[in-house]
Amino acid sequence: MGELFAGLLAFFAFGTVAFWILFAAAWILMGVFVENDWPGYTTISFVVITLVLYYAGVLQFSWIIQNPLQASFYFLSYFVIGAVWAVGKWWRFVTRIFERYDDIRREFLKLRGVEGNKVPDAFKKEWLDHIRRETDYGREVKLKIGNNGVVHPSPNEHKSEIYLWILFWPWSVVGYFLDEPLKKLVRWIYRRISTLLEKISLNVFKSTKDDFFENPTRSDR
Repeated sequence: MGELFAGLLAFFAFGTVAFWILFAAAWILMGVFVENDWPGYTTISFVVITLVLYYAGVLQFSWIIQNPLQASFYFLSYFVIGAVWAVGKWWRFVTRIFERYDDIRREFLKLRGVEGNKVPDAFKKEWLDHIRRETDYGREVKLKIGNNGVVHPSPNEHKSEIYLWILFWPWSVVGYFLDEPLKKLVRWIYRRISTLLEKISLNVFKSTKDDFFENPTRSDR
């Protein structure tokens, strides 16, 4: 067992290809934890990465003691960058929520033959009921619906995410730039093929129209 452990240490020694592959995988995995708002997994991963780097000789805590002013500057700079990143991340966070809201609204209006993105007064009550159903039972939309409409996202209700963006911004940056382009690509593909998918669905179900009255207000007398 001791020889096996020693062999693993040698295999993953600092500077080897195996070490950098493992390090990159751990960094990406931590970025995923931050992006998905998993503070427990994020903290555990950070502690493990720190210990591995320390025992590998990469981190030298004695340098901090010997250079307190320079270390303080780096420490302060880290959190300044984290604060700036959190502001930008919050803007993207609320924008993404609004985009989901806008997608639901666009679909709602399209099904009712309304052009544009403004809900007419005649549909506002129906729209309120519809968006409530969507947020309660449908898609993953982080929206709160009040009596008078949408309640905008509040930072006080998302402290956990914001703390992670500030404390672990390097991993948040990695997670964001790995995740965001992929989501944009998927949304772009969906918008390009959604019309085709709709036509396919209509074509498959077109024969069902013969089973019902043309006027839905009629009843069988």
